[in-house]
Amino acid sequence: PASSAWHDTTRARKPSMLCAKDPMTMHHASYVSKLFPQSRFILMIRDGRAVANSLVQRKIRIPTLNHASYTDSLAFWSRTMRKMLGNCNVLGDSKCLKVRYEELVMSPEKTLRSVLAFLQLPWLPRLLRHQDLVATGEILISSYEPSSSQVRQAIHTSALDAWRESFPADELDKAHRVAPLLRELGYK
Repeated sequence: PASSAWHDTTRARKPSMLCAKDPMTMHHASYVSKLFPQSRFILMIRDGRAVANSLVQRKIRIPTLNHASYTDSLAFWSRTMRKMLGNCNVLGDSKCLKVRYEELVMSPEKTLRSVLAFLQLPWLPRLLRHQDLVATGEILISSYEPSSSQVRQAIHTSALDAWRESFPADELDKAHRVAPLLRELGYK
């Protein structure tokens, strides 16, 4: 539970918050919101080319998706993100906050302050060193989540443009046609 950072480290109290990191939760956000009326959602928006690159490079298995195809992965991102954005809009600004991954990485304190204000949690400077909180067990992460190894690292900018080195040129040429949402979200 991510909220353990806001509680004493003796674990004498149970956390009052659960953080579910699975992005597919947004597909069922309205239902989850009905089950948990006080729930809040954070939709992380990231350049679809970076997401497609991650899916292919990390060989993430998603039913009906050719995990070796950048084009298929990018089209999947476009369809999925459009649905998630729609679900976030239906929930409204008081229940769903849209956060740009690029802003989080480039301006972590400003972005985290915005997220914490949305969650009605106090700002803690030590959150800028989340990897230390993970290392000491103050923040618990799932060993089953494919990106847990990345969450253990400090915030860094190297992943922002990593897709440029491995995305095949012929597939990159089709990117905006396959995923029109790229342009709609301002990704050039």
